[in-house]
Amino acid sequence: MPNREQRLRLDTLADHLRAIRNEFPDIRPHREDDDILWFNEGLDAVNAGRLNLAERTFKKLVLAQPEHPDAYHGLTMVYQAHGFIAWARLFADETIRHAQRAVDEGGMAKETLDDYIALRASLYPETPPKSPDP
Repeated sequence: MPNREQRLRLDTLADHLRAIRNEFPDIRPHREDDDILWFNEGLDAVNAGRLNLAERTFKKLVLAQPEHPDAYHGLTMVYQAHGFIAWARLFADETIRHAQRAVDEGGMAKETLDDYIALRASLYPETPPKSPDP
């Protein structure tokens, strides 16, 4: 997990991806033998409350499979659980971007995209109703 100073410098998705590449410089897109297992390992870690392990696992997956929505979805779950809602929103938006493309190409069910959209919506609480003007 990044320290306070590092968290202050991560405002955009590009900032996060740059930091992830610096953290795991040896991971290359589409060149990892065990990346297919990383989503399940990360999900197991989230479910066990081992959020730091989950974060590391999903970060590696983002690098190994940069166009796959599950990697971004995993980091969304981790950052939501940590209470880093702004970060969770960044990764939820990226999840949906990749998932929409996968649905359009026939590689993902629309229901999965709908689940990702629902998670993103939960990160944006409804605005309270306005009071009527006096």
